[in-house]
Amino acid sequence: MSVATVETGGDPGRERTRHTYEKMGCELLPVARYFKKLGSADVLISRPHCILQLNAMPDLVGRLEG
Repeated sequence: MSVATVETGGDPGRERTRHTYEKMGCELLPVARYFKKLGSADVLISRPHCILQLNAMPDLVGRLEG
């Protein structure tokens, strides 16, 4: 299956853009995306389709990387 992904903001100023995507057949999905500024003490573990950020949980790092 092939899919296309497009993104825009949910604010009122992007209404026309969202309308254009919907006219093209795109479907709006309820998604929450969270961001955090990382510091030097943060550990990132990257896996296919997932990036896991661990902070203050060093005991989990060994289990997840192993």
